[in-house]
Order: sequence, then C-alpha cells, then structure tokens
Amino acid sequence: MTAHRFKIGQRVELIAASPAQFIPEDEYVVTEQFRHHGELFYCVKNPQEPYERILPENRLRVIQLHSRRIHFELSSHRPLGYGKVRK
Repeated sequence: MTAHRFKIGQRVELIAASPAQFIPEDEYVVTEQFRHHGELFYCVKNPQEPYERILPENRLRVIQLHSRRIHFELSSHRPLGYGKVRK
C-alpha cells in the first residue's frame, strides 16, 4: 500500500487536468488525506476560498516559492542585450 506523498498542513499548488482548465496560481494547504478505490486523495483549502477542493495526488505538487519568485524577477526585466549598441 502506497503512503501519501503530502502531509496534513503542507502547502501545495494545483496542477490543471488539461491545458484548457483554469487553475488559480495560489497556494493551498492539505487539510485531509484519504483513499478511494485504492487511489490517494487530498482535501485542500485556500484561505481566500469558502470551500475545500478534493483532488487526487497527481493533481498536486509541492509549492516552490523560490522558483516562482525567480521567474517573476526574470520576467519583469528587459531581455539580455536590450538597449545595447552593436558595433
């Protein structure tokens, strides 16, 4: 029997089931773990939503604040070479 990957209280982010599905880029907290027909599921809660979401384990990942901050910093700067005069 496989153990749950995420612990209660752990912060996670959601993975969209398809490219067309909108998933808010926000953090969620695992509030409950359970199994259903052998598959691992989690209840997750975002503090700004009035409800909990129930998702299978393959739709969650560990939140990576560090990489998200770097991506934001890099995307907010000009591309390399911008404004340089070439000789």
